[in-house]
Amino acid sequence: MRARELLLPFGSIAAEGYGKYIKLPLDKIADFNFDEQEGRVTIAENDPTTVEVQQKTSTGIP
Repeated sequence: MRARELLLPFGSIAAEGYGKYIKLPLDKIADFNFDEQEGRVTIAENDPTTVEVQQKTSTGIP
């Protein structure tokens, strides 16, 4: 397995993930009804418009 990284604009790693991928039709993977279980975005008035991310130091403490 190979790690994949999500990088921040300044080059630091924001997240790292591992996984195995198999190409199969959705009905072979799970009992899933796309129309009923489709992900949706619900927007609220108090949702943030930006999020600040601090760079982690070598000790892991911002």
